[in-house]
Amino acid sequence: MVAVGVMGALPLTSIAHCATTSSYQQTRYGVVGCKVPALVQIDSVFGFAASELQGDFRKPSQLFLGNGFRVSGRQSQWQRSALDIRAVDAAQPFDYESRKLQELEKSSKLKVGIVGFGNYGQFLAARITSQGHRVLAHSRTDYSEKAQELGVTYFRNADDFCEEHPEVVLLCTSILSTVAVLQSLPLQRLRRNTLFVDVLSVKEFPKNLFLQALPAEFDVLCTHPMFGPESGKGSWAGLPFVYDKVRISNGRRSRIADRFLDIFASEGCRMVKMTCAEHDRYAAGSQFITHTVGRVLGKLGLESTPINTKGYETLLRLVRHHYFTSS
Repeated sequence: MVAVGVMGALPLTSIAHCATTSSYQQTRYGVVGCKVPALVQIDSVFGFAASELQGDFRKPSQLFLGNGFRVSGRQSQWQRSALDIRAVDAAQPFDYESRKLQELEKSSKLKVGIVGFGNYGQFLAARITSQGHRVLAHSRTDYSEKAQELGVTYFRNADDFCEEHPEVVLLCTSILSTVAVLQSLPLQRLRRNTLFVDVLSVKEFPKNLFLQALPAEFDVLCTHPMFGPESGKGSWAGLPFVYDKVRISNGRRSRIADRFLDIFASEGCRMVKMTCAEHDRYAAGSQFITHTVGRVLGKLGLESTPINTKGYETLLRLVRHHYFTSS
């Protein structure tokens, strides 16, 4: 008896009267060999099937092949001197598929760096981390304790933050502080394929700022989630999310932008693709009046009373949505 060979972890059963045995590795197939003078018609992948065998090969059980191997012969030619044994695929560990799924899931997760970890930054961080993405944070104020509660890695130093190489840098700053915050970041410590995203309620301003201040290799995505910590404290289903892919490269960098947008799409947001100019035209009326009135009323210190009217309750909600959210 002569052993035909072993492919991966699956041995081939010994076969009598093998004239030669040769093995070599191909791109997809493994073992090819074992030439025997046999009268055979075989075609089986999982197991073994034979119509006729010659000599000592009359019982198919004597030529059993493990799962994953193909034994084939030319049906139109009964008399054949070669029996080809090919591995359909290499043997894999029993948990191979689960490992691959874990690797795929891990590769789809982003490393998101939030700059400006105030009320709105914390609001977005909580939802992003809940989806399994890794979140870093940097802010002028020390929010390390709050970051720890949310499972966020906090950096007081901007250099340390950038050296972590987040794939996405998400600016959650006020309009007035955006320029100063962007200028304070050591951009040279970031990777050239970094995606910069803003969430300001105006869009032309951050678009122009990013295009002027950021290196040409950086990608730019301008967004406006049309909700905040108060209006979005529950489900985000149906809430509008406006975005404009201002400068997105092809290939892997495009997939990073799409994965970031999927954070909001998977929460049920109504994804609205719109240019920054269009957004600002629409927002000039609706957003301006609501934000202005909300902030003015917030300065008045309105408080709830035991005899609130429906109109007064509406004003209080306006204050909560547009004053405390942006403060």
